[in-house]
Amino acid sequence: MTERRSRPERPTAAGPDTSVVPGRIRIVAWILLATTLGLVAVVLTLRSAALAEVERDANDDVLQEADEFRTFAAEGVDPETGQPVDDAQRLLELHLRRQFPGSDEVLLGIDPRRTGSAALLVQDVPDPVGLVEDPEDTLEHATSEEVSGIDEENGVPYRWGTVRIGDPADPDGVFLVAVSTTEDRAEVDRQMLVVLAVCLGGLLVTAAIAWVAAGAILRPVRDVRRAASRVTRAELGERIPVTGRDDVSALASTFNGMLDRLEQAFTAQSRFAASAGEHLRPALATVRERSGGDPEALEAVARMETILDDLGVLAVAEQAGFVAPRPVRLGSLVDDLRERVRREVGATHEVVATPVADPDRLVVVDPGRVTQALVRLARNAAQESPAGTTVTLDAAVRTADASADQLELALRDQGPGLTPAQARRALDRPSVGPGETTRDGRPAPDEDDDSTAGPGLGLAVVRAVADAHDGSLWLETAPGQGATFGLRLPADGPVDDGPATGGAS
Repeated sequence: MTERRSRPERPTAAGPDTSVVPGRIRIVAWILLATTLGLVAVVLTLRSAALAEVERDANDDVLQEADEFRTFAAEGVDPETGQPVDDAQRLLELHLRRQFPGSDEVLLGIDPRRTGSAALLVQDVPDPVGLVEDPEDTLEHATSEEVSGIDEENGVPYRWGTVRIGDPADPDGVFLVAVSTTEDRAEVDRQMLVVLAVCLGGLLVTAAIAWVAAGAILRPVRDVRRAASRVTRAELGERIPVTGRDDVSALASTFNGMLDRLEQAFTAQSRFAASAGEHLRPALATVRERSGGDPEALEAVARMETILDDLGVLAVAEQAGFVAPRPVRLGSLVDDLRERVRREVGATHEVVATPVADPDRLVVVDPGRVTQALVRLARNAAQESPAGTTVTLDAAVRTADASADQLELALRDQGPGLTPAQARRALDRPSVGPGETTRDGRPAPDEDDDSTAGPGLGLAVVRAVADAHDGSLWLETAPGQGATFGLRLPADGPVDDGPATGGAS
């Protein structure tokens, strides 16, 4: 089945296509992304600087303790003798008594000539590093070629330094200081959590400000979009207030100018169609009077009058009030359509209507305009099918998946049918040219010429009626199997209490 919807579907209450991200959200997202990247860079830089400061402080503590030991070794005296201390172990013992290490420090005296825990001279304070529990590693620091460094004990990172008493290659004793950085690193992490919380709050504030600012910036754009969605040929008077001199104001001015030109063009077009009808109808009446009953002349006059009728309908097709939908019983609508089609083509064809399943079902349509459309489909069917064959009127209300009920009205003929190319042209723009006959009985280009073939004005009127109901025109056909043209209209559309701009003809 081929279906044609000339007009884009109107937006639903849910708004535009939800797969499209609104510009306001995109602006806020980009601002948040840029702000987040900046804050992440700041947080990482702060953390790196804070950790570097922790390492520097630990190194300074090691140097300070080492300097204090050197000063005591050079100037200190034994309180019991009042003499300088010349014994390495006594020197270490006296110095450790004088010191009060911080919670992250450990001070040790080491006798490199001994092994195991016997080689260690320790204070009666907690060991934050764990060197006392691992004397072998501690002795390695005392005998290492390095006098300071960075190490880790049981997952605890620390900085250490040594001062050797006597010969550095074979010292009599070693003073060792180690400073753990675990607590300071943990404090840095806690501070970073606070910074992250502040950054998160800043992001929320930034998002709120960006949302308001983007809304204010894009408000004129939304006004343009809403105005564009309301604009039809019948409502070209819509204009957008222009304030300011920015790009958005320029866009609004350009849009208003476009509407001015469109309104002028459509007004001129409608006036031309109305004027053409007024001037041509008297001329056609004169031709009919002077034809002397010539069948060909009368047929040509009738065809021209049909064209003028179609032009008259199309001239007002986009005006407000072109259709005035109201609730009607489906059974009554089908009865009226059958009688109107029978009056139109009953002299040459048999007209039958398929029984309606639910004749009391109310449908909201403009019966006059629907009748106009079906009459034109009936003319096409009569022209394309042999005399004496049947033209069938079908009517039904169907429920499509995930959509409202649809009223389908169709006329089925027993003509030769259409090829796929002809079917596409039948639902294409109206045009005529030499070579073949359209569904309206007027000449059109050859079958293989896809550039200009079309259905003529009759189906244009049918499309206009379908569009005005927010519906569509469809076609089912195959060569040798006849053709079925139909309308698919919302069965429960809005009711219009305003006056219609025409009726059935």
